[in-house]
Amino acid sequence: PETYALSPFIFLLYWMDTLVFMKLLVGLFCGLGILGILKLGQKLQWNPNQQRIFAALFLFSPIGIQHLAIGYFPWLNIYLFPWLLFFLIEEKTITAALGSAAVLALVLLQGGLHPFVWFSIFLGIFYLIHFLQKPAVKTVLMVIAIFALTALLSFVRLGTSIQTFADFQQRFFNG
Repeated sequence: PETYALSPFIFLLYWMDTLVFMKLLVGLFCGLGILGILKLGQKLQWNPNQQRIFAALFLFSPIGIQHLAIGYFPWLNIYLFPWLLFFLIEEKTITAALGSAAVLALVLLQGGLHPFVWFSIFLGIFYLIHFLQKPAVKTVLMVIAIFALTALLSFVRLGTSIQTFADFQQRFFNG
């Protein structure tokens, strides 16, 4: 589940060396993160100082840099987090559901299992707080819709992972 085999960017490997591809991918995701921060800042009407502080704290976060420094590239997906925030605060229900699901599905397709779990936990807490502030069935349906759409959009990854690990047993603890 943590391979780039199903990444939408994998086709670039046809034209370039693996090392160049990985460097390009880091630059691309960093750029997507910066663009996400700019769009989020526009939506939230941040002043330039707020935007710079968020960008610095986010882009230079140790969790992303540590994982990339050791070559654990599924954590590149962390740079999609501003986009998840962007879609979560969207007022249009359809856009919020589709956008959030698309971000989560892209993370899964690119093998970002751990970032997907953290994004999902964040999404759950976000909607739990939203529900506690203003209880509504719509909030619960929104969470269900996002995860159902995520499963649909990333079914090729989920399906192959389920097939691969269906018979897996941890033998270490079984003697």
